[in-house]
Amino acid sequence: MQRPPSIFVFLALLLGLLGALSRTPAAAAQAPTCRFFTETAEGQAPYGFAVCDDTQARFLSAFDRWGLQRIGYPISRRYEHDGFITQAFQKAIMQWRADSQTVVLVNVFDDLNRAGFDPRLLQTRQTPHQFQPGWDGAGLTFPQIVQKRQALLAVRPALHSAYFAAGDPLTFFGLPTSEVTDMGNH
Repeated sequence: MQRPPSIFVFLALLLGLLGALSRTPAAAAQAPTCRFFTETAEGQAPYGFAVCDDTQARFLSAFDRWGLQRIGYPISRRYEHDGFITQAFQKAIMQWRADSQTVVLVNVFDDLNRAGFDPRLLQTRQTPHQFQPGWDGAGLTFPQIVQKRQALLAVRPALHSAYFAAGDPLTFFGLPTSEVTDMGNH
């Protein structure tokens, strides 16, 4: 078997390299913008979690907007939850809403309530049970429901102040899901 002349090998390599280089700018233009965090990898570098803005979701922009103090470090990779791309952080769980091209925070207590964890939350964390469905009453608009539920905080001025000091309490705390109850643990 005869070997091809070395000039052909050189040309083949050169063409392959040029082909790869010509695709690099297009690939780079579509490359995600990511930040990699090792803080929650229990000191096991190079392990950690990436937070990215890409064609699937824009979690990094939301992380930068809301900040480390409100969101915490990432504690998971992306995963699907209720049909949405989701990523968990120390203090919140972000969810990408493709229909509105926005990131929202998952209402974890609603998920726990639907999964039947209210008794365990009461026993282990002194978290009062959520209101029964329909508690707000029929025919109320969302702004009326917000006003009614936020008014529940008035019985505890310090709690009321802390809630509204968040800047965007609906995003970071949601609405109260029970009456303010002294559980005797403070």
